[in-house]
Amino acid sequence: MATVATTLRHPVVEPSPHGSRPDPPTASHLQFERRRSFLSSGRRR
Repeated sequence: MATVATTLRHPVVEPSPHGSRPDPPTASHLQFERRRSFLSSGRRR
């Protein structure tokens, strides 16, 4: 299950080098992006 390993390693949905289709965005993925963007904006400001 290489896809599972890549998904766990890279929570961000992006085309994998293998050429497999990226996983669909999930609630956890959205929360992760929101947290990352919020933290990045907070750090910048």
